[in-house]
Amino acid sequence: HSWDVTAARFASAGFCAITVDMKGHGQSYWDTSQTEEYPYTIESFGSDMDSLLERLHMTNSHGIYRKPILVGASLGGLSILHSNLAKRSASAVVLVDIAPKMEKEGVGRITSWMTSTAETGFATMEEAAAAVQKYNPRAKSGDKDTEAKPFNLESLKKNLRKRDNGRFYWHWDPNFLAPYLENEGYVADLKEHERKTNEMAKEIECPCLLVRGSKTDVLSQEGVQSFKSFVPHAEVVDVAEAGHMVAGDQNTIFAAAVLDFAKRQVLADTSQESKL
Repeated sequence: HSWDVTAARFASAGFCAITVDMKGHGQSYWDTSQTEEYPYTIESFGSDMDSLLERLHMTNSHGIYRKPILVGASLGGLSILHSNLAKRSASAVVLVDIAPKMEKEGVGRITSWMTSTAETGFATMEEAAAAVQKYNPRAKSGDKDTEAKPFNLESLKKNLRKRDNGRFYWHWDPNFLAPYLENEGYVADLKEHERKTNEMAKEIECPCLLVRGSKTDVLSQEGVQSFKSFVPHAEVVDVAEAGHMVAGDQNTIFAAAVLDFAKRQVLADTSQESKL
């Protein structure tokens, strides 16, 4: 549901917009195997993206196959980077406030926020809304770049589950947070992550757009330039007054930038088809 507003804007522009709940998130599969192996590695999310692309066939009314434009924010973007098929099965790739080189402080702030209420949950919806706004003061509701308004609790409810104890919990599998809960303040080996992900980024040959929130503490300008050194053809857009949650903080500006990019790719593809 986090992408509902953006998807609606793409649909209004004539695109077929598909939003995906990644495993361990929202209404998607939660791992219940009880194995010792951690089920939510970045590599496994990349494999999930491969499976999705193998099943996804986008065809227009004339029966012409359309390679999808992939848009991924944060973990979604990393899943694209770690997918073996994405770089050759997509017509274009959009990464939102994510790149191989991430800032340790920003990553740590995200994981700390996620784990702070993972086991206790919230007594009320208002308590959950307060937690969101504490992490991200720019958060309001719906199209968040409109004027300030009371937090939309009905919208927030879509991102929570009420358990038998009567408390509300985020739509995340608790196992997803296991490494962070077991090791307070845990942050993955970002240098090793950066090295592996840079190798994956080198394989991006299709058009690429990197969208960064100007107020983010996860992706620095240094991280952007590092990404450009591996993907020199990538375009970069900075969204003013947006943090890591770019699509939520400034949805109109974000959607306009991605739509402009997407339309240019469709025009380029159509032009190429007319020459065949």
